[in-house]
Amino acid sequence: MAGGLVWWRQARQGDPLDALYAQFCRQQARRGYSRAPHEGPHGYAARLAAGKATQEAHAAIAQFLAIYAAMKYGNAHPDEQLRARRSLRRLLTQCR
Repeated sequence: MAGGLVWWRQARQGDPLDALYAQFCRQQARRGYSRAPHEGPHGYAARLAAGKATQEAHAAIAQFLAIYAAMKYGNAHPDEQLRARRSLRRLLTQCR
């Protein structure tokens, strides 16, 4: 019963990791770097690395996308995913 409630709540709210990635993509689009529909995190990172940003912003962008890809496509423990989401929220402010 409780497992079903957790699943229903997550399904209704969506994946928090994907929500952070969507927020990152909107942020970069406002800077003039919209993600192409076919572009994955690694391709997007390569294109953003060539863009205009401070060295600190480039480092934060690369770190954000590396953590996102590792969590999205890896096999992370739930505690590790929680720490990753906290890091991604912190990095969002540095990616501007």
